[in-house]
Amino acid sequence: MKKLYLIISLLLTICTLFACAKENYELIDLNFENHLNTKCTITLEYNTKTTNAKTIQNDLNQKVENILTTIQNEFGIIDEINNNAGLLNEDNSFKYTKVSNEFMRILKLCIDMGSNDDFKYYNITDGVLKALWNQTVPSKEQIDKTLPLVNAANIIVDSQNNGVYLKEKGMQIDLSSIVRGYATELIKNMLKENNYKFFKITIGDNIYVEGESKHYEAKGEKLYTELVNPFDENKNYIKIKAENYFISTIYRYQNYQEIDGIKYSSIINPTTGYPVDNLIESITVLGNKGDVTDAICYACYNMPLRTAIDFLSEQGFKGIIISKTKQIYMVGNFEYELIDSEFKITERK
Repeated sequence: MKKLYLIISLLLTICTLFACAKENYELIDLNFENHLNTKCTITLEYNTKTTNAKTIQNDLNQKVENILTTIQNEFGIIDEINNNAGLLNEDNSFKYTKVSNEFMRILKLCIDMGSNDDFKYYNITDGVLKALWNQTVPSKEQIDKTLPLVNAANIIVDSQNNGVYLKEKGMQIDLSSIVRGYATELIKNMLKENNYKFFKITIGDNIYVEGESKHYEAKGEKLYTELVNPFDENKNYIKIKAENYFISTIYRYQNYQEIDGIKYSSIINPTTGYPVDNLIESITVLGNKGDVTDAICYACYNMPLRTAIDFLSEQGFKGIIISKTKQIYMVGNFEYELIDSEFKITERK
């Protein structure tokens, strides 16, 4: 009887090893265009023994399209909110704009962050400044007149009826600073609910990687996320291993406009009313929430270099800041490898 058990056990072990040896994991890219003014790519891993690329495409294409379309529709209400700024109904009551539950949640998150003194560089009512600097250089008088409209305290929220109202005529809210991080998080949640174990989401310069790749593991390799050299967009300068973190990056070279032959940042500092003009060439932030990570990255890009470094450290975020002089400042612990010899780590905090 013992011999029989041994034989059966041996046969089961051999069968298991044989089955495992035949397992093959491949990667597939799903691409989505014309959403959020950028490209969205989702890289998924699948076991060729149990499924195929066509099945995955059929399963996910419509689900991702629905998420992206819903976000665009929800955020599209912003134009109506801005158009109703300062307007009253016939009975002199505020002219509220009705929004979805999810939009209200995001709006309150942004208001709460902006109302904190530590987050003074993040203000979603900066839309009026962006409009002021659109392909023109305003006068100091125009900027001084516009700055009082940058005040999140004048966003009136009717939570019971999901209404939003901007108290001062001319006010404009702008949620573009968080929408891609928010979309990344919604797609990540959907993929996890559908039992995908490894995937990578890229929406513009927002990235999220979930799990360990068996495809790379079988080849004896590690999957790294490579970041673009802010001085040469055709090259990467660093590889980071940051699974299960939301990664948000802002590059100076991508965020500017040229007026009369002079380059100005298209990101306007809400505290001064002028385009950002600091020592930061690019900033990458790693965090646990897509929308918050996006907001933190945007806020830090508005800050002086040293303020941004200290802010990330104090708030418990990880990050990489590159200065105009190619100095790299690392905040927090994560695995990385420099792949461009032009760069050196100046400081690690």
